[in-house]
Order: sequence, then structure tokens, then C-alpha cells
Amino acid sequence: MVKKQVISMWIDFTSAYSYLAYTNLKKALNQTKRYDLIIELKSYQMLPDFDSQNSHQVQGFKKLLHDDQKTFENPKLTQMLKSNGLKLEFKNVKPLNTIDAHQLLHLAKTLDPSFDLTNDLARVFFLNYWSKNKNLASESELLKISHGAGIEQKLVKEVFATNDYLKAVFLDEQEGINQDIQGVPFIVFPNQEKLLGTCSVEQLKRIIREIKLIDEN
Repeated sequence: MVKKQVISMWIDFTSAYSYLAYTNLKKALNQTKRYDLIIELKSYQMLPDFDSQNSHQVQGFKKLLHDDQKTFENPKLTQMLKSNGLKLEFKNVKPLNTIDAHQLLHLAKTLDPSFDLTNDLARVFFLNYWSKNKNLASESELLKISHGAGIEQKLVKEVFATNDYLKAVFLDEQEGINQDIQGVPFIVFPNQEKLLGTCSVEQLKRIIREIKLIDEN
């Protein structure tokens, strides 16, 4: 039997690059049929101290969004989005803090060690933020989205009440810093190859093919 190996990927839900890179990585794994490789998503807030009541911070956030929107007008990135069926609605994206969404990502990890639930939750968080412009800082919105992904509402409410997963989020961020993370997305493959930013499915497939299978026996 082939041993499972973990690809570590640091993301933030307000990062359009994270959304595209995550989608490309999932596609590359499916196309190479490397079912021995599993994605462990890790938290890295781009703006950990963001306060939606601070007008200066909100304007800074909107400027970053504007700059990213211009970047995504690049034909290569436009084609990547189109090939994945992704739609980024920059115009109505909400400036927000993602700490609660990241806490729920860690809740999902405790519920499903295979990371399937974590990946499902991340996918719907990205979809709801970037395509539907939902407020991922709203407890009611997060409750609805998480429940739709299969997490009991009671467990989600407990996260909001206790902040039990704050430490897990901060530990992920510290681990990323220890790996010399400069931003997100940031991927560390099992062979210790590191990748910052977004690249094509074909480039990811080349990296994946270089990862050796490991016999579990």
C-alpha cells in the first residue's frame, strides 16, 4: 500500500491568488491521479489586525483589492480562471478580518483527520467570498456556510463563544514564518520543494510527478 503524504498549503480567504492556486492544485492532483497526496490547508492572515471600523484600514484593503483586480486582468490569469470556471467579483468584495473563518477551518480538521471536510469548507468559503460576495466575518453567514458543508451548528457556535482555535491559527502562522513565508498562497511539498504564489496546472503537475511514491510497508 502507498503511504499518504501531505502537501502543506498556507492560504487566506481574502486572497484571490489563494483561491486560484488551491483550485489549480486540486486539479493537478486529480489529473495526475496522485491519490496518495493530500492537501493540508494552513492559516495565514494577510491582515491579522484588520478592523472593519477603521476607515484608514478599509481604504488600504480596497486599494489592495484594486491592485489585485488589475493583476487578474493579465491574459494568463484570466485564462486560468476561465478554465476552472472561477468568477471573481472584485467590485463587491467586502473588506474583513478572516480570523473566525480560519478558526472554523481548524474545527473541521478535528472532525475529519483526512482533511476532506477542511478542503470542502475552504472551497465554499472561497466561493462565497469571491463569487457571491458574502461576509465571512459575519457569524450568521459563517454558521450558514459551515452547516451547508456538513458541520453541526452547535459546534460552530461553540467556536464563536470560546475562540478555542485561535491558538491553532497562530501556530499555523508561526510555522509559516519558520518556513520563510512571504505571503499566500505558499505551498510546501513532501519533497520540501516550496512554491510562493500562483502557477499553472501544468507546472504543478511537473512538481507532483517528481514526488516519489512511498511504500507503507
